Amino acid sequence: MHPALERLKQPKAGFHAFRRYRLTWLRKNRVHADLERFWIGHENETVGDGYSKMKEDVAFRLEQAETVGLGFGLPPKMAEVVRVVRKKEAQPEVENAA
Repeated sequence: MHPALERLKQPKAGFHAFRRYRLTWLRKNRVHADLERFWIGHENETVGDGYSKMKEDVAFRLEQAETVGLGFGLPPKMAEVVRVVRKKEAQPEVENAA
């Protein structure tokens, strides 16, 4: 798998990268925890917590915070961070033409 990742200019990753991706995707799409555990193959409720990468997805967390409505506005510095993160994520990555 590493040669394929290298060609795609992606960091090295092992088998569990697929589990991390799938679990994070399921959680972002609000799949019920029982189905999540069934599809991932975990019986214990907390095993998947180690695989989830939602805490690293700042833009998703900010979007969810806005959706939920926390009952207060963001301080100006934090609002600027939100704008920068969204702008960065909205720009498509351009591959170098060889």
